[in-house]
Amino acid sequence: MPESIPDQLSESQAPTASEKTDLLSGVSVLVTRGVHQASPLSQQLLELGASIFEFPVIALMRPDSFAELEEALQQIQNYDWVIFASVNAVDFFFEHYRQCQKDAAILQSELSTIRFATVGPATADALERQGYQSTFTPQSFVADALVDEFESTYVLSGTKFLWPRTTAGRQTIKERFSKAGALVDVVEVYQTVMPDDALSRSQDLLELIETKSIDFVALASSQSVKNFDTIIRHALEQRQLKEKGQEGSDASQAIARALTGIEFISIGPETSKTIEKVLGRSPLQARTFTIPGMVERLIESVTAIG
Repeated sequence: MPESIPDQLSESQAPTASEKTDLLSGVSVLVTRGVHQASPLSQQLLELGASIFEFPVIALMRPDSFAELEEALQQIQNYDWVIFASVNAVDFFFEHYRQCQKDAAILQSELSTIRFATVGPATADALERQGYQSTFTPQSFVADALVDEFESTYVLSGTKFLWPRTTAGRQTIKERFSKAGALVDVVEVYQTVMPDDALSRSQDLLELIETKSIDFVALASSQSVKNFDTIIRHALEQRQLKEKGQEGSDASQAIARALTGIEFISIGPETSKTIEKVLGRSPLQARTFTIPGMVERLIESVTAIG
């Protein structure tokens, strides 16, 4: 049974020695991914002997309206490409598409002339689980690489793209493709939000950090970084309100003190930039911008220290 340290913040215990290696034995990691996403990262770390604390700082939900997506689906055969930059975009897109078009044969026919571009292998795998193959995946798993490599392989001028995505994040693909003469329709298929209970549990997270119960914090998106910062700031503000008579201190300085001695692991360059900008820390960055890449970077760091 998972131990609660502190309160409702759960620590997952590593499997027995026969089920794992010990490369990360004695290492504790805070996994900040959403409930629906945390398992693959947590499981990989557990199998290597790490102790895992899961505190989701991000949650996914349906958009306020699917009107834009439904309008795009009505003319789906007019598009040349559909771009997916995340597993979540694939899953939400096809979930709603199948709800709109319950006839699988018609759906397959509508998509028969469409080509798909995916930012990374995990997204390509998610697309394959839906029954479709990615025609194009860049060598480096970031949006900028997709644009650079796509431009050197295909003609953009006059090509029509549908880009289902979340509201958060950069519009690099649309901006650069449009500049090259492509037509890009962006439709929201999910929202990235703060978990409902994140702020109410903020003191749990702050205590975990201040007691140095964790060695590493894993962050897999810029929005996760921003939410992590918001949660910690909220906890500090609430503490100051309770401790009447104590002079308020600069929140950024207080966060910096709390995070002293804790390392951050980033999934890629954009997340790293946000960590540096928002938290003032230089993270360890995965060399391949995937969840396994984050694990490999952690092993590399721990091995070097050891």
